[in-house]
This record gives sequence, C-alpha cells and structure tokens, in this order.
Amino acid sequence: MLACRQQTQSRSHAEQGFTLLEVLVAISIFAIIGLGANQMLRTVIKTHDHTQASIKLYSEFSHAMAVLERDLSQAVPRGIRDEFGDHQPAFLVASGPFALEFTHTGWNNPIALPRSNLQRVAYAMNEDKELVRSFWTVLDRAEDAKPIEQILLTEISDFTINVIGAEGESGDIWPAQEASDPLPIMVEVVISADAFGDVRKVFPLVSNVVIRQRDPSSNDQGNNNSSNNSNNNANNGGNGSSNNNANDSFNNGNRNDNGRPGIAVDPDISDQGSDGP
Repeated sequence: MLACRQQTQSRSHAEQGFTLLEVLVAISIFAIIGLGANQMLRTVIKTHDHTQASIKLYSEFSHAMAVLERDLSQAVPRGIRDEFGDHQPAFLVASGPFALEFTHTGWNNPIALPRSNLQRVAYAMNEDKELVRSFWTVLDRAEDAKPIEQILLTEISDFTINVIGAEGESGDIWPAQEASDPLPIMVEVVISADAFGDVRKVFPLVSNVVIRQRDPSSNDQGNNNSSNNSNNNANNGGNGSSNNNANDSFNNGNRNDNGRPGIAVDPDISDQGSDGP
C-alpha cells in the first residue's frame, strides 16, 4: 500500500513540467539572443546597402571622368554657327548657357552614316544637381536644332572649369581676351558632391600641339640651295661635299614623321602641351 502511494506521488511530480520562473528565464534568454541576431542582421544589411551605393557612385564618377577625358583629348579648333547664325569659338568656358562647350573629333560612325566625325558637345549642371552632357547631331545648327542630353552624375553640388593658356595664363573663362590660341593647353575640372567632397582632375589638350604649315617658298629656297651646293661641289672638287651634306641634313630636318616636306611641329608648343599630370 505504501509502495503504491509513493509511485503515485512520483508520477504526479514528473507530470508537473516547468515552473513559471523557469519559463520566464528561458523566454528572457531567447529574447536576448533574438535581439542580438536582429541587430547583427540589420548591421549587415546596412553595410551592404552602403557598399552598393558607394560602388554605384564610384562607377558613375569613373564613367563621367572617362567621357570627359575622351572628349577633351580629341578637342579640335573648329568653330560653329549657333541657332541664330552667329559664329561661336571652338572652345567655350563659362561663356554661354553651358559651363563647358567645345568641338571634338572621333565621333564614332559604325553604320557609315553620311555625316562628319566632328561633334559639338557641352557640359553643365542642371537644376536637379545633375551633370549633363549635351551634344548636337550637326556642327552648324539650324533654328530648331535641339541637343541630346545624357545624365552622367547625380546629386552633385558644383561643377566648375578652369583653363590654362599657352602663355601660362589661367582663368575660369575662355576665350580670354589676352589669348590668341583657339584652344587652351590644359583644362581643370572640379566636381563637388556631399558624398565624396571636391574632386579635381587636369586634362591636357593633346590637339593643341600646333602643327604649322611652313612657307612653300622656304622649300623652294632650300631646294635651290641644295642645287647650288651641288654645282659648287662639282666646281670645287670635294670641298663642297660637307656643305651639301649639311644642307641635306637641314632639309631632312624640315620633314615630318611621314617624310613629307613642308610640315613642322613647334617644339616649344609641343613641350607645353605635354606638361600634364
């Protein structure tokens, strides 16, 4: 009888389960673990979003700089006629509705359309704080000519251009009054944004290496001098050979890389055009 009562009491104790205190302790532990996991997950998601935004911003900025460099490296001294028929210089900085406007070559034509490979482009920041690249399908515009716009950057705060001329003069307006060249030798682009601050990059204008057409009369004079030296060499025996060789060296020095006479590159301007970062 006593054994049966003890077995019944032990069975009742085993079926009672957890106490309220034990349940509260277990819930508290799981709550703490859940809060920690949630905070960790939120941190990972926030870091991922920030990283993706930075990657997108860097990609857009790199693309914008690549487009600017491509256009500026192919700038050419070719002026245009605007919508009103007025002549506009080949290179404009802060001299119109755009911060930068110029003509460049190298406009790709994969399907061989009947058009020039020159293109007029312009850069400016619009009211929505976007860097916009505009270009026209023709150089000399008609009255109804409208530019085609491309958005290169968003959420910028400022876009400024500075130029350096061949004589070392610098400023934020081109053409300058004291400048005689159609193109500057260097262009500094400054882009400001809250995300990355101020970014400056200097682009040298390769096409500003001036190739000058020599006077054809100088070629004729050089040829005449060569003929005279040949005659003197024949009259004076071997004494004129050194003079003849010197004149040949001089005439060869007046040839360009393709061996064609009459084209000379100004070494001073070439050196100035190559001084860039």
